[in-house]
Amino acid sequence: MIAEFQIFRVSRWIRLTFLLMILFGVSAALAQEPPVEEGDGQISIVSLTGTVEIAKPDSVDWVVAKQEDLLEAGWRVRTGRRSKVTIRMSDLSILRVGQLSTLEIQPPKGDRHKRALDLKAGAAYFFNREGPSKVDFRTPIASGAIRGTEFMLEVDDQGRTVVTMFEGEVDLENELGSVSLGNGEQGTVEPGEAPVKTAVLDAVSVVQWMLYYPGIVVPGELGQKFIDEPAIQESLQTYRSGEYQDRVVAAERHRSGEA
Repeated sequence: MIAEFQIFRVSRWIRLTFLLMILFGVSAALAQEPPVEEGDGQISIVSLTGTVEIAKPDSVDWVVAKQEDLLEAGWRVRTGRRSKVTIRMSDLSILRVGQLSTLEIQPPKGDRHKRALDLKAGAAYFFNREGPSKVDFRTPIASGAIRGTEFMLEVDDQGRTVVTMFEGEVDLENELGSVSLGNGEQGTVEPGEAPVKTAVLDAVSVVQWMLYYPGIVVPGELGQKFIDEPAIQESLQTYRSGEYQDRVVAAERHRSGEA
């Protein structure tokens, strides 16, 4: 009877020790920082159209980019006329860069989960379907810190900067002031002026450049018989003068009853 009791006590201590080991292991696992979903941890080119070039940090040599090229922080990307490139970031967010753009992918400062972009010229559209991202950006005359899933950044030849927030928020700033933007708002920074905020009236037209490029008409390729048609003459003249976009807008307003 005593021997059986001793065996029971020993087995009970074994069970208790084993249970404590399990609890200790679980506690240690819970104490660890949970992993952050980062995709495959790589920045890559997923598609491109036209002339796209890339350059390594501190290099003056630009090379022709190819689909599936891998990029790193410090690399620069530039596009030619009627060209664009789509870049997948390490967190699976998508960055679409339009024509005549120059962009540098900068290393994050402080928070390693942030993305950092330096858009020197052109346009870039950012989208993350996985959830809000933290993105620091800089242009020749402005900077900002964005938390959101969708926005667009534009910079013209004079440095004029336009930030359009589709979903998220940002503090757009320069040395003259700052302005906060939220969903459906747009901020503009002119050279030598403080940022100002406006509402986005037509979000589709803001990003239409990433969906397609307008066709180019070469009248000489249409054939002389076609060109001589009276009904075609006015259209060709408008096209040559560069006023066709204004005509299209006016026609659309007339059709919708605005004019």
